[in-house]
Amino acid sequence: MKPASHESAAHFFIAANLTETACDEQDEFLAPRLDLTASTLNQALRDVAHEELEAVRSRYQQHGDPVRCAVGISLALRSLAEDIYGESRTARFRGEGWLNFLLRTSDETVLRPDFIETMSPALYGDPVDLEFPNDCGFWFDVAASWIDHQRNQPPAVACATALEAEL
Repeated sequence: MKPASHESAAHFFIAANLTETACDEQDEFLAPRLDLTASTLNQALRDVAHEELEAVRSRYQQHGDPVRCAVGISLALRSLAEDIYGESRTARFRGEGWLNFLLRTSDETVLRPDFIETMSPALYGDPVDLEFPNDCGFWFDVAASWIDHQRNQPPAVACATALEAEL
């Protein structure tokens, strides 16, 4: 994943380094900081995802192509999902399976089934109806909510490093 800005990049790399240090040291003093570090890393990852989403929104406002908009949103969400849940867990999801993964890692107040119903045609080649451009604003809102909903998930990088430290 490539951070969208210098500030996010700095937060991301500092948080990742702190997580690895806390795990590698297996130090009683550093161990309690692991949760804080995972939280910091999660926040940095979500900040990057929000910036990526805003970049997609900006491009959509320039070109107005709802298919490119849907693809950009999906890529921003997949990038965060890979960082939070791990690439090995998310890589197998394609098509509707990917959208259903998003639904399962959220709740219906955040990611409603109508998100999948309107996003799927754009992502997977079904005809697009005339109300489609209105869906783009809805997609951005839902995607931002999904990103925020991930705040309590420990990043996969922190989990993997913590597991390795325990072994």
